[in-house]
Amino acid sequence: MEQEAFSLIAPSAAYSRQIAAYRQEFLSRGDSMDGCGSLRKFEDPLAYIGQCRLRSDPLTAGEAGGHAAQFLLIRASDDRVIGMAQYRFDADPRFRIGYSIRPGERRKGYGKLLLRQLMCWLGAQGIAEAVIACEPSNSGSRRIILSCGGEFMEQCEYRGIKLLVYKLRTIPPAV
Repeated sequence: MEQEAFSLIAPSAAYSRQIAAYRQEFLSRGDSMDGCGSLRKFEDPLAYIGQCRLRSDPLTAGEAGGHAAQFLLIRASDDRVIGMAQYRFDADPRFRIGYSIRPGERRKGYGKLLLRQLMCWLGAQGIAEAVIACEPSNSGSRRIILSCGGEFMEQCEYRGIKLLVYKLRTIPPAV
């Protein structure tokens, strides 16, 4: 995996079939689609992609649920969607970042890769640090956050769910 190439891109029609398959893999397992935005409610991947585009533009984001940047993690060797991430600009800072790795691709280091790439993107946006939360029972996500330099800040509760909150430094662009 170390030498494989990956890219973080906005959802596009070229990946509509893979987005549908990604969604179905989560639904079949009854798994949480963190970092996927409203993918769960969109059977039509093209409608979902349209929603992502609306949310990415500050001028149309309000009508679509708030300003957010949605990403696909693509493995270059087979052009496969491995994961998804979302950054919600207007959300409570503890809930701005969400991400997931497709269930069949977990435990291969892709979560760490995805979070690092998102931290690079945030750094390029001029954001120096970010906050991320996960459930205490999600040991995989907790390990990923810690391996990316996450520093524990607090425990909080959101909608009856206990969460651990961490601070992450973003990765500034190379000069």
